[in-house]
Amino acid sequence: MTRASRTTMVLRGRIRSNRYAKVELLKFLFVFSR
Repeated sequence: MTRASRTTMVLRGRIRSNRYAKVELLKFLFVFSR
C-alpha cells in the first residue's frame, strides 16, 4: 500500500500540470483495476 500511495502522490503532482488530469487518473485507475 505504501508503494501505491507514493505512486499516486507522484502521479498527482505530475498530472497536476496536465489539463487532462481527470482523464489520466481515470485511465490509470482503469488500467490498475485490471
